[in-house]
Amino acid sequence: MIKRSEYTRVQQQAAAMIRAAGIQLTEAEAQRIDVVDFGLGRVAAEGVQVFTFFATERISAKVLVMLPHQTEPEHWHPPRQCHQGWCRPDRSLHSARHRGPRPLG
Repeated sequence: MIKRSEYTRVQQQAAAMIRAAGIQLTEAEAQRIDVVDFGLGRVAAEGVQVFTFFATERISAKVLVMLPHQTEPEHWHPPRQCHQGWCRPDRSLHSARHRGPRPLG
């Protein structure tokens, strides 16, 4: 766990990096940036900062910010039920226009 002062400092640094990338961000939006340390307490070395534009049950748009020399620890996301036209856990996409899966990226 990190101290509130470090959380705020990293949050402000992430906001500055997002703005430097040309993305407009209000101060209220900057305060919604999540600072994730994965419970390790070493956010400057291991973690990620996440700004969520929107999130629904099926889709979200996020900006992930990595500080200089910061790594993101290996972690897992729970499997999700597949929906037509949406990504599956094996990183393939099923679409009504295409028969069968096709790899993403």
